Amino acid sequence: MKILLVEDEPRLNDFICKGLEQQGYTVDAVTTGSEALSLAATESYDLIILDVMLPGLSGFEVLENLKKFEIKVPVIIVSALNSSERVIEGLDKGAIDYIKKPFDFGEFLARVRAVTRKGLSRSFTNFRI
Repeated sequence: MKILLVEDEPRLNDFICKGLEQQGYTVDAVTTGSEALSLAATESYDLIILDVMLPGLSGFEVLENLKKFEIKVPVIIVSALNSSERVIEGLDKGAIDYIKKPFDFGEFLARVRAVTRKGLSRSFTNFRI
């Protein structure tokens, strides 16, 4: 399973990346929304893990652009913006899950596995947001 990780905080980016790789995932890690869109447009991913507060394009803007350019890949938001309004906004913009920071890494991995188990990454090729 190939994952695009979009997290601008270097230590957290490194921690998540290493943890996913230890679980056998292939991970491309970037720190900006622009980099995320560029890779999502040119590479094939099974999942995008997306922070909201990013330099340049926000995670919500990335979601909107993924939809606009018909890039169909499931997205899990991981964000410190944890009010109900923000969670609802992220889900309404197309994310399949919203994990609030700080988070338990075991629970995070379980949510990533749920995408695979449910076959969401494969079904998104026929899904129109």
